[in-house]
Amino acid sequence: MHFFILLEKLNYLNIINAANKASEILTFDYFPKYYLYAQTIIGKAYCFLSEIENKEENLKLAIHYFDEALKNFTQNDFPDEFNDITNLREQARMALIQAK
Repeated sequence: MHFFILLEKLNYLNIINAANKASEILTFDYFPKYYLYAQTIIGKAYCFLSEIENKEENLKLAIHYFDEALKNFTQNDFPDEFNDITNLREQARMALIQAK
């Protein structure tokens, strides 16, 4: 693997790890918006990681985290975030279909 691609992969893995740790502290019960942002960040990182390796697996993980955010981001409460995450989820879903 090329050195810069390896660094990029490590950056995405660090982002995923940091956002997961943040989700443990910034729980949905106490910090709902920050928890949902963390879920979205993890989903985005998996999308980017899918361009480097394990495309299908990482896209499935991305969709999982977008779904987790959408379970709690309602269109009424957070219309902008809901629309953004819905679009990200749809892009990941389409990329997964193309990868198969």
